[in-house]
Amino acid sequence: MDLRIPVTRGEFESWIKDELGAIEHCVDGLLEKTGIHPHQVDRVFLTGGSSFVPAVRAIFTTRFGEDRIRSGNEFTSVAHGLALCAANGGGGIDR
Repeated sequence: MDLRIPVTRGEFESWIKDELGAIEHCVDGLLEKTGIHPHQVDRVFLTGGSSFVPAVRAIFTTRFGEDRIRSGNEFTSVAHGLALCAANGGGGIDR
């Protein structure tokens, strides 16, 4: 049985439209709350699997510029950070 079903980028992005909006709202809200203008941000580090999604990256490149976007260890850095928090008694994680 072949369970592969082709999906266009447009279809995928329509499925995650609400999540993309939530990310935009969060980024814009953080900038507004802190009073920091996007041009004042030196670097933006994207991590996690969603950082590979072009629509997610576009949210950040639109605001900060491609030259300030960095990424790395996309599939392990989140788990590593959570492990460090757990080793330190969970400090910094809202429950």
